[in-house]
Order: sequence, then structure tokens, then C-alpha cells
Amino acid sequence: MRNHLENQLTTRLSYDTFVLIAREVWYLDATAKKIVNELQSVERQIRALQTRASSLKDALAVAGLRPDNEDTIFSSGYEAGYISEQPFVHMSLVDSCKRVLLDYKPTPLLKSQIEYLVRVGGCKFDTEDSKNSVGTTLLRLAENEFCKVERNRGPEGNKYWVEGIASKTDSK
Repeated sequence: MRNHLENQLTTRLSYDTFVLIAREVWYLDATAKKIVNELQSVERQIRALQTRASSLKDALAVAGLRPDNEDTIFSSGYEAGYISEQPFVHMSLVDSCKRVLLDYKPTPLLKSQIEYLVRVGGCKFDTEDSKNSVGTTLLRLAENEFCKVERNRGPEGNKYWVEGIASKTDSK
């Protein structure tokens, strides 16, 4: 009889242990499924937003506000930093243009490219004609010998640049 009682206790204990383990595994499986589903949802949203961002960049390029050749001119990564960090929010247009020229030196940039970069970086314009404001600012910077200018007629317009090798410390 005693042997039967011991066996019952042992059997009961192992059954309860099995039930507890099964509950934990089921709970973990449910949690893991929830986490995986949430991750998949976030990944889908990221892909959708990347597609939308690409479409918007194409529209800006078609409108002439953003260059088509972003892979060559904008491959430095400054554009993404300007968008995320908004460094020009509290800067003047002059300081914003200087920062862009220093960040992209020695690459020649068009007025429309510089306007785009200072705008995505958070620069606020006091006028309706931001392109003209940027153009005037860049011409003044060239007159004061801060940057070089190559004058061009036609839709492309002038190119502006600072000579030398790009350095983060120059733009501070």
C-alpha cells in the first residue's frame, strides 16, 4: 500500500510539472507569435514608407528641387542627417548655406540642390521665393570669397563649392 501511495505522489507531481511546463511553453509560443507578428507588421510598414519616400524624392527631382543623381552627389550621408537631425532649424540662411557648402566640399552644388538641403535640414524661409533667397545668399558668400562660383546661364544655373577636403570640424 505504501508503495502505491508513493507512486501516486510521484505520478501526480510529474503530471503537475508537465502541465506547468506545457502552460509556459504555450504562453511563450503565444508571446513569440505576437512578437513575430508585430515585427512583420513593422517591417511591412518600413517597406511601405521607404517606397513612399522614394516616390516623394522622385517627385522632388521631377520638380527640379532635388537632383536626379543622388547616388553620386548625395552619397555622403549628410542629406539623411539633415532630415533626421534638423540642424538648420535655429540657424540663419547664411549659416545654413555655409554648413552645406562645407559638408559637401569640394563638390560643386547647384542653387536648387543647396535650397533643397537647407530646407530638409529645417531652415525656415522668411520669404515666398526661397530659391531667390538662397541664390542671393550664395552670390554674397562668393563675393566675400567664402566659396567659389562657376557662373552658368540656362536652367542648370551657377555652381557653388568650397575647395578642400570635406571635414566634420569645418562645418562646426
